[in-house]
Amino acid sequence: MRNQKIVIPASMRAEIIKKIHDGHQGVTKCRERANQSIWWPGLSTEINDFVKRCGHCQERRSTQRKEPLKSTPLPQYPWQKIGCDLCEVKGSTYIVMVDYYSRYIEIAYIRTPTSQSVILKMKDVFARWGVPETVLSDNGPQFASQEFSAFATSAQFIHQTSSPYYPVSNGEAERAVQTAKKIIACEDPFSALQSYRATPIPSIRYSPTQLMMGRQIRTSLPTITSQFVPRWPAPLDVVRNDERAKATYTRDYNKRNGARELRELQPGDKVRVKTATDDKWSNPATVTSRAGYPRSYIVEAENGGVYRRNRQHLLKVPHDNHIDVSTPDVDVSSDEQEAPAMPETSHATRKSSEPKGVARDQPDDKPSAVRRSSRAVVPPKRLDL
Repeated sequence: MRNQKIVIPASMRAEIIKKIHDGHQGVTKCRERANQSIWWPGLSTEINDFVKRCGHCQERRSTQRKEPLKSTPLPQYPWQKIGCDLCEVKGSTYIVMVDYYSRYIEIAYIRTPTSQSVILKMKDVFARWGVPETVLSDNGPQFASQEFSAFATSAQFIHQTSSPYYPVSNGEAERAVQTAKKIIACEDPFSALQSYRATPIPSIRYSPTQLMMGRQIRTSLPTITSQFVPRWPAPLDVVRNDERAKATYTRDYNKRNGARELRELQPGDKVRVKTATDDKWSNPATVTSRAGYPRSYIVEAENGGVYRRNRQHLLKVPHDNHIDVSTPDVDVSSDEQEAPAMPETSHATRKSSEPKGVARDQPDDKPSAVRRSSRAVVPPKRLDL
């Protein structure tokens, strides 16, 4: 016994720790349950390891907390970096392209959603604004094909893709798609698109056409002629306004979602995969390498498939899901020693470590003298009165 708790011998610990985890409760509740009646050295640590290695608990863990938002830096000039995506409205497919600098949107109807159709529409837009340095898209078949890869090589732009099942990494294009859907749903989508392009962006305080062409465009809204004279916004003002707005949004996003960084994974780490289409962490895999993009990894599933996944979709698990609790934390040479004796401590140490309300052992009749270093202790001379 130890403080009204049963000290479990090493030979029974494997069975007892399974009973502690009956019902698959979490680490905290398992520790509270064990603390009511049993004890052995290192019990708290073993409970933590056992629960982490429980396959049932791993599969049913909640979705990981969101990581801090990483905002995209503003490009140096218009049409340097664009995002593109496909959307469907009323059974028709459209390609949406957005400039990361000016938020200028291009919308084009596509009869058949194939790589060839996408490339033709992009060539048409590139003829007006030039070829961007970087094109960011999702991993749809139109953009993941060999044909599109060959187009990127011949046009000499860098094609980057977002993490599968993680649209946040292509947030600018996703927001542009939502705006495009509203525009297409209008009675006169061309007039709606014109109004969008002529309206100042609140965060930057300039309209997409001012940032794209250096002047405002003429619309049905009465405007003085001087507004149409080319006058480029000061680049420094644009950068400052954009950084200020993104910093505010990032701070609010992180606070609202309780965002925190997840630990980086290393090649060889064992993980479980869960995307937005899965209801539990039921797909074991192994990390093979980083994908070359922030928070993105290449993993190999047990069936041999190789996939790219965002860190948000990867739950790190112990390499060995079996925990050995049969090895005692102290040397035991006989049955009488299975309940290890508490080490001798000074009176001060016992006083601070023992719980309140528990009587301390009575001191020996002849307490040992407390020695400091190797200095000799001379017993005091007392008067025999």
